[in-house]
Amino acid sequence: MTLLQRLADKAVYVKDVPKQFTYDRDPKDEPYVNLALAVGAHYLVSWDNDLLDLMREETAEGKQFRERFPI
Repeated sequence: MTLLQRLADKAVYVKDVPKQFTYDRDPKDEPYVNLALAVGAHYLVSWDNDLLDLMREETAEGKQFRERFPI
């Protein structure tokens, strides 16, 4: 069985992702955060600095995000 087939077997399709989060700093990141929130993801792996700043409590955006969506 190939890696892609194994991934396809485990994948879950989410048709309607509710918009819980808006991010004026980088609106293109919103769908990824909203999907993670919708499925209750524990992790969102990224090298994107805008997304990484959401986990930094020393930034205003990070503090707000962590208060609104605690892990």
